[in-house]
Amino acid sequence: MTTARETGMLVKLFTDPEVERIVRAGHVLTYDNGRTVMLPKIFGFCNGVRKAIRAVDDALRRQPAEKIWIVGELIHNPTVNRRLHQVGIRVIEEARIEYFF
Repeated sequence: MTTARETGMLVKLFTDPEVERIVRAGHVLTYDNGRTVMLPKIFGFCNGVRKAIRAVDDALRRQPAEKIWIVGELIHNPTVNRRLHQVGIRVIEEARIEYFF
């Protein structure tokens, strides 16, 4: 299991080396097989999601021995939520918030 607690770099879980390669190539890359991939100049997570991911990453680094809970999903993206769960982030469903507080 990859843990942000070990690396302190939760944001790295949401980057892709191939996407970074395409961006470095000017957002257009033609592969040896003749296929061309084009990425828009602006794509990815909005600033609010990036800020939230950085905040969770910060919490993991500052409190490595503590359980980290968030209220509701950080983002409406099952892949991201699965990755957060893999690094130990737990979600309190908004409907159950009164139970915890």
